[in-house]
Amino acid sequence: MKFFKVQELVPRVVFKARGEAAIELMDKRVVQALDDLRAVTKYPMTVNDKTHQFRGLRTPDCKEFSPYSQHTFGRAVDAVSVLKPEAYHREILTNLDKYPGVTFIEVDITWLHIDCRDNSDGARIKCWSPTRGFLKVDDYLREVIKKLNKTGG
Repeated sequence: MKFFKVQELVPRVVFKARGEAAIELMDKRVVQALDDLRAVTKYPMTVNDKTHQFRGLRTPDCKEFSPYSQHTFGRAVDAVSVLKPEAYHREILTNLDKYPGVTFIEVDITWLHIDCRDNSDGARIKCWSPTRGFLKVDDYLREVIKKLNKTGG
């Protein structure tokens, strides 16, 4: 990883127990995508920090733990940045070949959620909103481009 440290992706207790080997618990596809996004956008991104420790791998001691979450399997990250999540969505969706590991984007939230699940229907990528459900990728991309053009993003 060029821009992130292992402890930024796993909970403190996991890093304490496994050290650098804790990276083995994260799927390399999502880790690579995160690093690639950081390189392209040139803006710092934060996953785990002193306040948050479960934005990458989630273990049962996390109150948001779910046995079926992509975070549980090390296949998801939530990141924050000065850039709006929609700017990252636009980057991914207009350059899918650069982000082959990203197969799922959660939208309508204030942070970037990407993961590398194997979509059961074989879809290359899906966009899902906690308020609107699944969105057609092309429709969502048009919506994002329009919104970012209005706000100068």
